[in-house]
Amino acid sequence: MKICVERQLERRYISTSEVKRPDVATPGGLVQSPVVLRRAQKQTSSASSKVIERSKEWDTDSSLIRNPWAIALASPPRLCHATMSRLPTELMIDFGLVQHPETSALWLLPTSLLENELNEMEIDPNSKVTADDNNTPAVGEIRMDDSTAKMRKRRAAFPSVRVTNSGTLFDMLSNPKFSNISKGLIPPSWKLPQGPLTKSSMQTLVWRGDMSDYALKAMRKEILRRLKKILHVTPKIEKQRRRDTWTPLSIAGHPITQSNLESSLKQLPELRDIRSGMVLVLRSSHHSTEVNSNPDCNATSSTGPENTTFDLAELPVHESQVPVFDLTKMLSEGELQEIRQLGKVFQGDALYFIPASRKSALFALDLWRLKSFLMERNEEGSSFHR
Repeated sequence: MKICVERQLERRYISTSEVKRPDVATPGGLVQSPVVLRRAQKQTSSASSKVIERSKEWDTDSSLIRNPWAIALASPPRLCHATMSRLPTELMIDFGLVQHPETSALWLLPTSLLENELNEMEIDPNSKVTADDNNTPAVGEIRMDDSTAKMRKRRAAFPSVRVTNSGTLFDMLSNPKFSNISKGLIPPSWKLPQGPLTKSSMQTLVWRGDMSDYALKAMRKEILRRLKKILHVTPKIEKQRRRDTWTPLSIAGHPITQSNLESSLKQLPELRDIRSGMVLVLRSSHHSTEVNSNPDCNATSSTGPENTTFDLAELPVHESQVPVFDLTKMLSEGELQEIRQLGKVFQGDALYFIPASRKSALFALDLWRLKSFLMERNEEGSSFHR
């Protein structure tokens, strides 16, 4: 009996090089163990991976990691407490309660746009999050614990409400006529008897009167911070060949119109993932007056100036469209000057940007978020301070 068991074990654990699939039977009729086969496959795959090195960032399946639109649409849908509609999380802004350090009044602020400031204040309790252009004192986050580690852990679990990323909606919530709506953003679970908010704290709840401009400045600041971060090339990024593509567009001496921009896109070389790129406009169309004053252009001046406001541009060679971000309309002049000082590539009229990592895609997503925030405000004729 013992001899039979030993023979069965020998047949069961036969050399894996002779059997490649678990459904192939051994000469004794026993099916090869999947555990043994998996071990052999792991050994062969690890040996082959040392010979062929490749970056996961450039796999076909991981191309969505660098696509900002895919990142936004793939985010889980959540409820907007202002419109009561469900949208992807990346298309909304998180709001949380922040306590005034002196008056102890609760402020409802966009905490997702103030993550760096709030994290710095957790490390340094004496630091403050300023409340610009509202003539109000600085506010600080609620102190939940003396330990920084505990504060970070509890802050991550602190509840928040989500509001659609819309400048028009923010303007409406900031209107004194709709003050009850802004206070109505607080869910019932935050109030007594379920939550810690008392009736007196709800009466002193503050919604900034300039919330739209306040969120706008926070978005611009986040764009500059993330741009500086992705421009810092580390040795790891250099080794994995994940550098972003910044290609200047040759439209010098011409107004920045859609036709001129598309003609410059025709001159682009064959770039990797060119369809995933976007156009960044760094100069305003100040050449239009010079072109119209040229006597050679009198024949075409009757057709009127071409519209310089557009959202998409054609890639003629690839028969696809790419988004256009006019930074001269999205950022202030001081912020544009700060961007131009980051490198020679930013000193031209426009450039073509292709993200090569998730961090770069998040930068493009911030641009998209800012543009969508301003889009409805501009259509309504609302002016924002630059």
